[in-house]
Amino acid sequence: MRSLHLCSLAAAGALLLTGCSGDGPDVDPIPATATGGGSITLTFPPPADGTTAEVPDTDTITASAERDLCDTLAPEIEGWASQGGTGARLSYNTTVQGWAARNGGLNDIVVRDRSVVDTITDKTCPDVRQRALDALGISDLASGLVGFGN
Repeated sequence: MRSLHLCSLAAAGALLLTGCSGDGPDVDPIPATATGGGSITLTFPPPADGTTAEVPDTDTITASAERDLCDTLAPEIEGWASQGGTGARLSYNTTVQGWAARNGGLNDIVVRDRSVVDTITDKTCPDVRQRALDALGISDLASGLVGFGN
């Protein structure tokens, strides 16, 4: 089983390193090398422009991320209203988790404290928040998120 897992990882790494073309400058892939203990190390070249990539802080919700939440929820509200019930709430959950993932992996914050969605929307887009509450038939956005913490 372990050799199958390692082979799968090696194959996935090879696909990642060789599967891209046409969207950027040609860069020779750096091969994945196996290290002791059965793990694989992947090394990627730095950005071509010489900059370094910033790793998002998964414990901070930026003003841009707050605005993006509002912009993400707004176009979905009409669909939730027409779906109603469980389908609308499932779609709402997917929308919130997608927003959190896109904005630096904020999913942990949402999992720990669902009310963060209410806090953000109350401050940034109260009209969108109210329309979402009406469409989902809930009293607060936190209660519409299932399977999460507080």
